Amino acid sequence: MNLSDALTDTAVLRTAALAALGDGWREMLNGESFNHAVYAQALITVLRQYLPSGTVAIRGISPVTGLLCEQLADLPYRVAIDPLDNSTNRRQYCGVPLQRGRTADAVLNALVANKANATEAGVLGIDNPDVELAYALLLNQHRRDLAERLNQRLAASAPVVLFVAKNAYYNQLRMSVSLRRQGFYTLAVTFNPDLRDHKAGYFDEILSTDLLSFLLWLKGASGAVIHTQGWLFRYHIPVLIDAFLPSSCRQFVELMDLNSFFFAPDDLPQLLPYMRQTWGDGVDAMQKVQLVCETYLVNHVDGVVYQGSSRIVDLFDGARRRMRWLQFLCYPLPEFCVTADAERPIPEQPRLVFAGGVPPINSKHPAELFGDAQLVDTVETIISQGLVLDVYNNPLKIAEEDYANVYTAHLTLAEQYPNYRFLKGELPERIAQIISTYDLGLIVYDYSDELLVGPEHFKTLIPAKLFMYLEAGLPVLVSRRAEATAEFVEQHRCGVAISSAQLHDLPNFLQGLDWRELREGVLAAREYLCMDKQIQRLIAFYQLCAQQRSALLADSVC
Repeated sequence: MNLSDALTDTAVLRTAALAALGDGWREMLNGESFNHAVYAQALITVLRQYLPSGTVAIRGISPVTGLLCEQLADLPYRVAIDPLDNSTNRRQYCGVPLQRGRTADAVLNALVANKANATEAGVLGIDNPDVELAYALLLNQHRRDLAERLNQRLAASAPVVLFVAKNAYYNQLRMSVSLRRQGFYTLAVTFNPDLRDHKAGYFDEILSTDLLSFLLWLKGASGAVIHTQGWLFRYHIPVLIDAFLPSSCRQFVELMDLNSFFFAPDDLPQLLPYMRQTWGDGVDAMQKVQLVCETYLVNHVDGVVYQGSSRIVDLFDGARRRMRWLQFLCYPLPEFCVTADAERPIPEQPRLVFAGGVPPINSKHPAELFGDAQLVDTVETIISQGLVLDVYNNPLKIAEEDYANVYTAHLTLAEQYPNYRFLKGELPERIAQIISTYDLGLIVYDYSDELLVGPEHFKTLIPAKLFMYLEAGLPVLVSRRAEATAEFVEQHRCGVAISSAQLHDLPNFLQGLDWRELREGVLAAREYLCMDKQIQRLIAFYQLCAQQRSALLADSVC
C-alpha cells in the first residue's frame, strides 16, 4: 500500500524540508502512516460479516493486538492470541489467553508486515481484498473525524497546544498538566496506540492517528501550535510535519536523544556493526538522514526546546539565533511530589535506588551501545560493597513475566546478593511515592572501556529521572562523567557528583555526606524548579517565537 500518494507534491509548503529528506521522503512517510486503529476496526468489520460467532485467533503481538482485544471483548467470540515467534512468558495479553499454534474458525493477522499464509482460508489480513476495502473506507471516515475534532478545538476560545509524537515520554505529561492549569487545552496526537493509557489523565484529549492522516489535516489548518518530540531515528517526523506546515501554524521541536551526539560521526565506522544489530542493515543510510534532519530542524522550525545543557545550542551553532532556543527540563510536578522531611533520621546504612529504563540484555542491544544503561557492572560494583540497592525498571519497557528472558544477569545478581532487587517500576503518579522511602537516587554508571556512545551525549544530557528523584524527596548521586547533570545537582545543592574511584569506595564516600543539608537542598530545588513556576517560560517562548515568525513573514511580503 503506497499510502503517501494521498499527498501530492503540490501540497508541499516548505520545499527545504523535503530537500533535507531527499528522494526517499515518500518511503519515510509511508513507514509512519499505517493506521493501527483503523486496521483493527477493518479486521473486526470483515470478521463480523464472515463469522457472526465462533472461535478467533489473533496472530502476533503488535499495537494492533491490544486494539483487537478491546473490540472483541463485547462480541460473541472465543478469542486467543498466538504469539508466533515472540518468546514471551506471559499467559495473557490484554486479558486474552496466549496459546501457541491455536486453531480457530477465523484468524486475524495483527502483524501487518507478516504476509505468511495471507491467502489461507479464514485468515484476515491487510492483503485480504475485503479487509483492504474496509480499511480504505474506514480510513477516510477517520480522517474526516480527525479533521472535524481538531478544527473544532482550534476554533474554541481556549489556546490549544498539540503535543505530537510517536513515543512521548514523561516530560510532555508534566508540561500538559501545568499548561492546563494556565487555561490551555492540551491535545495529545499519538502515532502509537499502545501509549494511550500512558497519557490518560494528563491531557484534555488524546487522539490516536497516523502521520499521513495528521498531515492531510495540517496542510489546511490555521493557527495550530504544535509541540513535537524528537528521538533517536525519529527526527524525520518533525521534518515531514514542517514540510506541510501552513504559514499561520507554528512548530516547536523538542530535542531528546540526538543521533549526532549518541553516534559520534568520527566513530561511525567502528559503531556501524553494532548499530546494525539494533536497527538493521539500512542503519547507515538512516543515520545520514537523521543528521541532516537535526540540522534542518535547528535552523528552520519556529522554536527548539532542549533537554540538556546550553552546550547543545553551541554545538549546533545556535548562538546567532539563541532566542529560538529554550532549555526546558522535565521539572517536578506538584501532583507527583511526596511530602518529605529533611529532619528524618540519618541512615546508618543508606538504601539506594535507581528508577528508569534498563535496555534488554541481548544480541539486539550490544554492550558497545547500551552497556552503561544495562547497569550490570554498576549494580555489581555497588552491591558487592554491601550496600542495599533496588532497581525499578520502566514499566513500559518489558512485561515483568519476560524479565527472565532479557534481564538474566540482573536476576542472577539478585539471587547472589540478598541486598539487591530488580523490580518492575510504576508510572510517574506512583513511582515517587514508592521510592520516597529510600535515601539516595542514582544516576550512576560504571562506564566500560568498550562503550562507544559519543561523549557529547553524556556531557549534555539532563535526564527526566533526576526530577523524579526530586519529586520523591531524594538527594541524587550522579557520575561526574555525566557533566551537565553533575553540574546541575551541585548548582542546586540537591545531590553530589562522584568519580569512578569514589564509586568503588562508596561506603566511605557516603559516610562523609551531610544528609540534612542534602535533603534541605532537595526541597529547596523542588520548590524553585516546580513545573508550575517554570511553565510561564514555555508559554512566553511559544508567544515570542510566533511573533518572530510573523515578523519574518511580514518582511518577506514587503
